[in-house]
This record gives sequence, C-alpha cells and structure tokens, in this order.
Amino acid sequence: MIGRTVSIHASSNIPWQKRYAVAVKEGLSKHGIDANITSSRKRESDVSVIHGPNLYQAMEKDGGNFIMLNRKFLGFEERDVHDNCAISWNGFNGMGIFCVDRNRMDGDRLEKYIDPREIEHWSLDSDNYLLCHQHDTGRSTRFDDINKWYRNVQRRVHPNNLKIRRKITLENVGRLEFMRSLREDLSDVKAIFSLNSIVSVEALILGKGLVTDDKTNPCYGVASSEMGSTIKPFDRTEFLTYLANCQWHIDEIRNGSFFHNMEYGPQGKRLHEFSINKYLI
Repeated sequence: MIGRTVSIHASSNIPWQKRYAVAVKEGLSKHGIDANITSSRKRESDVSVIHGPNLYQAMEKDGGNFIMLNRKFLGFEERDVHDNCAISWNGFNGMGIFCVDRNRMDGDRLEKYIDPREIEHWSLDSDNYLLCHQHDTGRSTRFDDINKWYRNVQRRVHPNNLKIRRKITLENVGRLEFMRSLREDLSDVKAIFSLNSIVSVEALILGKGLVTDDKTNPCYGVASSEMGSTIKPFDRTEFLTYLANCQWHIDEIRNGSFFHNMEYGPQGKRLHEFSINKYLI
C-alpha cells in the first residue's frame, strides 16, 4: 500500500456510510495512510474503499483494486448489524479476499459474535427444503434475474416439500421477531436454498444444511450442490471462526486493527475457495 493513494467513497445521504467512512479514515491514518472521503461514484485513487454493493459497481468493474465494507456474517443481535461489518479486497461474500491465514486465525474471535450455545445440533432428518428469497441476485455468477433462480429451485423440489421464506432482516423487524420467524421457518426442513444471502450462515449455525451452486454465496465452500444424502453434518467451528476473522467492530476499524491483515493488498484465496473435510462428525 505504500505509495498508493486511497479514497473512501461514501454517500453523504446514508448515515451508516458516513459513520464508517470516518472510522476507516481514522483507522488508515494509524498505518500512515492519508485517505480522503468523497461522495464520487467513480475512482479517484489507486485504491477505492467502498461501502456496500449497490452504489459503487463502476469501481468494482474498472480493473482497479478496491476494499469493500459490507454486511456482517455473524451475530444475532441488532448491535451486530449496526456495529460490525465484513471487510474484503476486490469482492464481497464468496468472492471477497479477506486475507485470513487459517493457520494464524484468532481462535477466540468467534465468541465475540456467537455464544457457543447458539451453535445448535444438526437437524437434517426432514424431507423438506426452504427457499430463501432475497432482493436481487447480488453478484451471482449464474443468474441475472432472481425469478430465474426461484424457478430453478422450484423445478428441483416437489411443491409439497418446498417452503418459502420471504426476505426478513434483523434490522427491519428486531431480534425477537427475526429469531422467531427464522426458527419457525427452519423447524421442519433439512436444508435451505440460498443464492448468496447471509441467511446461509444463520441456517448453518442453527443446524440446517445449505444447497447452493453459486460461488458468490459466503458459505459456498461448505455447502452442498445437490439435495438429499449429500447434506451431512460436519464440524462448523473452523469455518465459523474463519468468518469471525473476516468481520470487524467499528472500534477495530477506527483503531486500525482491521487493516493489519490487509495492508499488503489482495493476497490469498477468495472466500468461496475455502475447503474443509465436511464429514468430521
């Protein structure tokens, strides 16, 4: 990063972006980087720091390096949504490079976000599946229309065995309603179909399988691409610990901790390349 210019792109009309932009600027200054904050949607520097997947797609596509702050992976509390975010190079979710060394992960970091008692026993006995809706296809490598993906799933599962979960977020309905609806929807299914939503992580934590064949899903590396007997229990600890090392509290952004692993640029595998022996139990 030495010798490279950095701009932090944030909308002045979006409170969370304004808040995090200031934290990022302060954190980068701890590493000797004097970044400017701009509302421009076009690249102004060697490295662009962008907030979320919606406003700054031009910089994702222009061939230059970028750092993205996006929605957290772990945490069932409202504060987890507002005060934590995942940070990666040159992509997000399954396509992000989070610069996490599996041999040097902070093993205690998972408990910052998840009480071990929240990781529930596997429950895979049902013949039913849950199709989880989302607003759009994200950065899907296979579908350019969310309705095409819905139809693809519906062709794979008999209607009697397929439930639908409408898009519900923790920040929109609050923790109690979010957890109530999530547990109810998961109560009698073997696995969920998720294209690339964070509900993939939540389902795994609550003991359900995941079916996806899209690399943009954050859990692609531990998911199944087929239904049925290929969905088996595995030890989730290493993967969830990895995700915990991909996300940061705003205080860790402000003090520069988030950048220690990332300061040498986008090095290492993308998240979808995570692999694990899934049959350890």
